[in-house]
Amino acid sequence: METKNVDRRDEALADLNRAIELNPGDARAIARRGEAYGTMGRFDEALADFNRAIGLDATQAWIVADRGAAYRGMDRYAEALADLNRAVELDPANARALCERGATYSQMGCCAEALADFNRAVELDPGNAFVICYRGTTYAVMDRHEEALADFSRAIELDPSNASTIFSRGTSYMAMDRGDDALADFNRAIELNPSDASAIGSRAATYLSMDRRDEALADLDRAIELDPGDDWAIAVRGDTYREMARFDEALADLDRAIELGTSYAWAIASRARTYLEMERYDEALADFSRAIELDATQAWIVAERGAAYKETGRYDEALADLDRAIELEPSYAWGIAERGETYRAIGRYDEALADFSRAIELEPSYDWAIAQRGQTYGAIGRYDEALADLSRAIELDPSDTEYRAQHVEICRLMGQDAKTLPEASGSHPDG
Repeated sequence: METKNVDRRDEALADLNRAIELNPGDARAIARRGEAYGTMGRFDEALADFNRAIGLDATQAWIVADRGAAYRGMDRYAEALADLNRAVELDPANARALCERGATYSQMGCCAEALADFNRAVELDPGNAFVICYRGTTYAVMDRHEEALADFSRAIELDPSNASTIFSRGTSYMAMDRGDDALADFNRAIELNPSDASAIGSRAATYLSMDRRDEALADLDRAIELDPGDDWAIAVRGDTYREMARFDEALADLDRAIELGTSYAWAIASRARTYLEMERYDEALADFSRAIELDATQAWIVAERGAAYKETGRYDEALADLDRAIELEPSYAWGIAERGETYRAIGRYDEALADFSRAIELEPSYDWAIAQRGQTYGAIGRYDEALADLSRAIELDPSDTEYRAQHVEICRLMGQDAKTLPEASGSHPDG
């Protein structure tokens, strides 16, 4: 499919070159060649043609708009807006000029202005799938995903084989946690364009959200094969390996992604987590600190550094980080439970119990927090409450041998035989 499109573009260029040779003053043919260069990403040549065409006839709104579109493709937004404003002035009912100006505003983060232009363009040309899709993309950027879905679905009705629009709808489904719908769209987009690394990477991310790691890895491998410099895909594959305890492979990928110059704080933090799980604490702390320098607003990264400090016995620094993480995200159950565990480690049991109880209130099936609260009750001699919590933790995760060992120890301290507990089946009742 891509080869055919390239062949057609080459043929179109040859035809336009011939037309311009025959009539060097044909502004229309010159502008059409500029358009052809633009679709090929050859923006310098496109600009040269648009400048020449406008020099011949500065009254044609569509030519001025096309030059604006070329400037937008080069991220030269001020020049793009100047041209697109002029095009709209020349022809206020030019839907393409309005759409291009809306797209420029959208890329500049001016979503309200973008929507105003897209709405007007849709009024003028209600059957233009391109305009409707662009408006959907702006809604998606604004997290207005229901409206985005409506636009993407309408655009797909108008142009059912547009892989880009189908992919965009898939990303909105993904943002709404509608994994099956997202997969259906990503599958279709990839079927239409098997070499689309972005769609393949997004399908991988969807698989990961569904804990389908093997399928995710296969997609990530393919995305990286298509684009060996895709630092995002490499970093995600590294983090997936970390989750699977394949630490050497995780480090290889995360090192590579960071080497490529990724500025993703989460990728550096993922390598830090890998080091932490390998008990390479100094390297973990160095990476967490670097990630926080890049983005100090991510509660989970600050909390993870706090956990690393706790593991090295640096409790004051651990508590400072965990306090900060909870300040950033007051309902962060894991961070609250981790602070509770830090309090328990230094014998501040009342504060530990308060934190564990708060974490459990936020996530009633949080088995680790329930077990840690049980251990804390045991440490202060409140054995009945300890047994109740440990029994509940075992119900939630019968496969955890540590919970069972703690339960047996509390029974021993109470002078009782261990009570009958659920069989360890290897499955977690909550999923």
